[in-house]
Amino acid sequence: MQWDEIEELACLMIGKDYDDLLNNGYNTSDIDIMFYERYNIPLEDFERLLKDLIKFTNPWKSPITEERYQGFVIPIEPSLMKSIIKEKVKYD
Repeated sequence: MQWDEIEELACLMIGKDYDDLLNNGYNTSDIDIMFYERYNIPLEDFERLLKDLIKFTNPWKSPITEERYQGFVIPIEPSLMKSIIKEKVKYD
């Protein structure tokens, strides 16, 4: 789990586009403030929550690598998802 992935998911949750924010002069502390204003959780605590919650997400198989992953995804087409945060499944 990388910090920019955590920020991207946080932005999605507060209805902001991560790339747009960065391209318009916002930084990590701005994202942290906006997320805290919405959820009263700093991004560092959000990261710890995500690490605990990721194991409860549905696993999927990568069509390219055949590896099994689980994580947080968003739809980009009716039958295509984009992973925001993912990690390899630790079980079979």
